[in-house]
Amino acid sequence: MVGACVLGMCAWAAAQQALPAKPKTVAEKLGYAADARLLVIQAEDLGMAHSIDKASFEALEKGSVTTAGILVPGPWFPEVLRWSRSHPNADLGIRLDLNADWSSYRWRPVTGLQRGSGLTDPGGYLSSSQTYVAQHATPAEVEGEARAQIEMAKRAGIPISHLDNHMRTMLVTPALRLARQVRYSL
Repeated sequence: MVGACVLGMCAWAAAQQALPAKPKTVAEKLGYAADARLLVIQAEDLGMAHSIDKASFEALEKGSVTTAGILVPGPWFPEVLRWSRSHPNADLGIRLDLNADWSSYRWRPVTGLQRGSGLTDPGGYLSSSQTYVAQHATPAEVEGEARAQIEMAKRAGIPISHLDNHMRTMLVTPALRLARQVRYSL
């Protein structure tokens, strides 16, 4: 009887080890309890302007925000690169950017797309209109620009923690379908 119990316990233990491990929650991956509630406060649009960068850097350093999103095509991206090199543990993500917010303060796509692209206005700058991008950008243009921004940040040495999108434009473009189909590892 004792032998049968021992054998039964061994079989149970072996079966438990054979079961796939339950995947960790995001909270557990970050070192918290599985059911912990976490609040993420993001500073947005690093790289757009010096004033945004300065305020965001200070907020990150003081712990007022927990993460920041970078606009890789933004004109102040080099300032973000310099800061990130001296703050290697900062939680920085990429805000995939398909348009520039302002009519008089503009930036161009990383891919160098020229006039006539569905992502650019007649001057060759990223369009300021989400609607224009949604109606004119091709899936190839959207995916190409998004990948180029990610690759540019990676080549520059930015430790990318997450991706999001600027002005929600990715949500109204053909890229939303691509996002569901393509797995892009960081």
